[in-house]
Amino acid sequence: MLRGMLLAQQGGIDATKAGNSRFPRRDISLLLLGNAISSSGDMAAYVALVLRLQGNGSSWVSALIAAEFLPPVVMGPLAGVLVDRFESRKVLLISLLGQAIVTLGLSFRLAAPATIVLVGLLACLSAFTRTGMRALVPNIAGSKGAARGYARLSTGTTIGWIIGPAVGGLLTGHIGSGPTILLDAFSFLVLWLFVLAISARRPPQHPEEAAKQVERRPRYRPFHLMARDSVLRVALPLSALAAGIAVVDNVAAPFRFVDQLRAGASGFGVYETVWAVGALAGVQLLAISRTMKRPDVLLAAGNMVMGAGIAGIGVATNFGLALVAAVIGGAGNGLSNASESAVIQSRSPADILGGVFGLNQGLVQVATALGTLVAAPSVKFLGAALTMISFGIVAAAASAVALTVAAVRK
Repeated sequence: MLRGMLLAQQGGIDATKAGNSRFPRRDISLLLLGNAISSSGDMAAYVALVLRLQGNGSSWVSALIAAEFLPPVVMGPLAGVLVDRFESRKVLLISLLGQAIVTLGLSFRLAAPATIVLVGLLACLSAFTRTGMRALVPNIAGSKGAARGYARLSTGTTIGWIIGPAVGGLLTGHIGSGPTILLDAFSFLVLWLFVLAISARRPPQHPEEAAKQVERRPRYRPFHLMARDSVLRVALPLSALAAGIAVVDNVAAPFRFVDQLRAGASGFGVYETVWAVGALAGVQLLAISRTMKRPDVLLAAGNMVMGAGIAGIGVATNFGLALVAAVIGGAGNGLSNASESAVIQSRSPADILGGVFGLNQGLVQVATALGTLVAAPSVKFLGAALTMISFGIVAAAASAVALTVAAVRK
């Protein structure tokens, strides 16, 4: 994406410390490995919780999904404010410790309502973890290396997508949901130790400096920035729209693979893995791309490819072709996830970077929740294939608009 002003000129990042960190590769590697372990634990615990609540009826499974989606809508912006107001690494450590404690509670076989409450609390804390981690990356890798840093961070998350569901299914079947969820609590502690070992810091803006700028700075700066910045006001809403439209894949894919393509439950599991492998490849495209200075172009292109992949799954006449489309869609998904963080970092003053991340997190969660609500009746009335085709085309078209705007911008 185009850079408006250098971040060091906007009064946030200590460019010297960020650019000359003694252990940038070490710190990024710690985040990658810790995030991979924690994400694997999260996905394994999610599978365990779904299997636990499935016996209570589909309404409780839906409540579980809602408890994961809805809290970050409110907590995302608040998390951004706190991440900017306090030292980001400390916020990250506190939130990870809180997640470990809450997950420990979930490992006990509680009543369904209590489980949903704890999952909602876990989602609230995760808003602080995601925002704090993304805000810290530029202080580890430097502003010029931030895009590669976000690619490494997304690599860890995507590895968790691949490993976690299989581990969760196997462990839950052999040792039960409680021990599986307990391993997720342990994974949070592992990430906590890795973050503790990171040498980089992201201190809050000095109070005297903030006081000097208060008159010229709007009260809700992240909202104002997203509204006035020529890149953010196009890239982020359209990206959220594409994500909300594309989430139909979560609802329609089981019906598409199990019922229509006759792939069975194992075939659906293969599809999930193939999509995640494609996402892992897509993440690496950001790290090696020659257009890294234009992450808005990569973000729009990733979303467009993801939409095309979803439509391709709907069009596919057999299981093999559907898997090819899943690789394509997953690659777009991975590229867009990593590029979105780079877009925000490249356009945001460093002292409100956490706030912009938090605001975008809430925006994406709203779009995703709305997309999930619309997807269910669409699958019922249109069928899984036609739903994936139509939603995928709309997602690709919205992303094509964003790509066109980004391509013509100098």
